[in-house]
Amino acid sequence: ILSIYEDVTGLVNAETLARHRADQLLTASEIARESSSGAMDIGDTLARSVELIKERFGFYHASIFLIDPLRKFAALRESTGDAGAQLKARAHKLAVGSASIVGQATGKGEPVVIGDVTKEANYYANPLLPETRSELAIPMKIGDTVLGALDVQSTKYNAFTAEDINILQVLADQVAVAVQNAELFTNTIETLSRHRLLHRITDVNVQANTVEDAIRAAIETLHTSLPYERVAYLSNVDNTALLVQASAGYPGTEIGASKYQFGQGLIGRAAQTRKPVMVQEVQSDPAYYPISVDSN
Repeated sequence: ILSIYEDVTGLVNAETLARHRADQLLTASEIARESSSGAMDIGDTLARSVELIKERFGFYHASIFLIDPLRKFAALRESTGDAGAQLKARAHKLAVGSASIVGQATGKGEPVVIGDVTKEANYYANPLLPETRSELAIPMKIGDTVLGALDVQSTKYNAFTAEDINILQVLADQVAVAVQNAELFTNTIETLSRHRLLHRITDVNVQANTVEDAIRAAIETLHTSLPYERVAYLSNVDNTALLVQASAGYPGTEIGASKYQFGQGLIGRAAQTRKPVMVQEVQSDPAYYPISVDSN
């Protein structure tokens, strides 16, 4: 009887494991289909992915981090549950290559697993996820380029098997493909928009009778494409000053034929150094000199 019981128990365990693996493979298939179809917004795809992974794999928590353009931080893009919502609201991010598990995975480009977080000296427990006992971070890669990381956490010690890691690596790579496709699509749309704008400016320039008319028409066309921005064209006067020749979007007429010396303000700095100048918050830059009284 004992032998029969052990055989039945073994069969039940094998069937349970097989069903679990089938659910995991189904999850991989669904995420792969959504990632390659392009039918869903990338935000929806990532949100759906973390929810599927958490549900089908039986994890405590799942998150997706994406590396910023400067490749300094892995910023949380999607995360499950109330804890995930709070972390997203805080704009949670981790330094690439840092001691954090996500930092290690994105820095090395290899999976990092901690079977027992309570025994890891450098592990920082997230107070929003107090029940985490083991954690796994897998890099999301396209070739050798790491785009981010998939992070999953479990309430069980040593919860991640070799099969889990292999399947999750496939999932992470599929999500990376979706992210890359979304970026390529966005870049294509932006490039197309710029080409259309250049085409419109070329058309108005061809129709202009004088150089002054062409400049004025180009500035007005540019402002039409950027209705919330102020645009001005300043010409060089004897390599000592800049004179406003055309403008759009400025209130009133105070900008007129204003003149600015080389080195004066941000515009004068650009003329003097012959290099682009970009300032995110002009009011905090002592060199800022408004081009009009009402500029902000």
